[in-house]
Amino acid sequence: MVEISGRRPGDLNQLSIFIRVAQLGSFSAAAKSLGMPVSTVSRKVSDLERRLGVNLIKRTTRKLNLSEQGLRFYESCAPHLQGLDEAEAGLTNARAELEGALRVTAPVALGRGEFLDFISGFSKRYPKLRIDLTISNQFVDLVATQVDVAIRFGRLADSSVISRHLGTSQRMLAASPEYLKQRRTPRSPRDLGEHDCVVFRGETEGSDWSLQAGRRRARVRVAGPVSANNFESVNELAVRGHGIALLPEPYLLAGSAEGSLKRVLPHWTSAPVPVQAVYLARKFLPAKLHTFLAELSRFENSTWREQSR
Repeated sequence: MVEISGRRPGDLNQLSIFIRVAQLGSFSAAAKSLGMPVSTVSRKVSDLERRLGVNLIKRTTRKLNLSEQGLRFYESCAPHLQGLDEAEAGLTNARAELEGALRVTAPVALGRGEFLDFISGFSKRYPKLRIDLTISNQFVDLVATQVDVAIRFGRLADSSVISRHLGTSQRMLAASPEYLKQRRTPRSPRDLGEHDCVVFRGETEGSDWSLQAGRRRARVRVAGPVSANNFESVNELAVRGHGIALLPEPYLLAGSAEGSLKRVLPHWTSAPVPVQAVYLARKFLPAKLHTFLAELSRFENSTWREQSR
């Protein structure tokens, strides 16, 4: 075996070219298979020989043969480079194929209806992929929990994550028909202060609701006998007649269809709330995450919309 102690590890490019020459028995054949000039192939092999201090190839005008040292060197190196090629191919295939686990987290407001339809359809289109969906309002650490992508509403405070804008969401005022029969229907945002309201405690502004109608803006302080930390509960409490709630549109649509909710102050909504998919890697995204993000960006639903719609 050729001794190279005291030298730095060889240039893999030189080694791979030498091995291709040895396998094909010709500089020209190796150059053709590698897509490079014959002169480059010859120079790379000469550079390798000069660095090692041995003649690896016996050159004649008619044919090319490995020297004894060249043969030993080839037999020693070839299996290792083949292993590297197989490892690289394995990584490439893993990145290209939609298989394995995809960990997704989304807020409680998405744990129903349309979003679950999207998850279900995506799973059926890619049966080799296993989707691990966590529904929670907690902003999890993507690294610690090994989450691939999180869907988040509102402004992002963490600048270390990468975000893809999905659209904007607006919340609408709603109450049960039973509640509205007992109380005078609000005619303006200021009237909300006289009503029981079901407050979502996840709001940073607490019990202050910021509303808009075209260019008009209003900010009103609200209160009520019950509050909750997720929209699912806020919706259920509003349906049960506990007051007026500011809900994401899908809850209002479902409640209106069932007759359990009626819209209040129909011209007024919350300000647009940005909706983003956040993840860690900026490049070399696995195919499963790249495909999920692409399809999620095209997903049409009532929870978020582009502002131009």
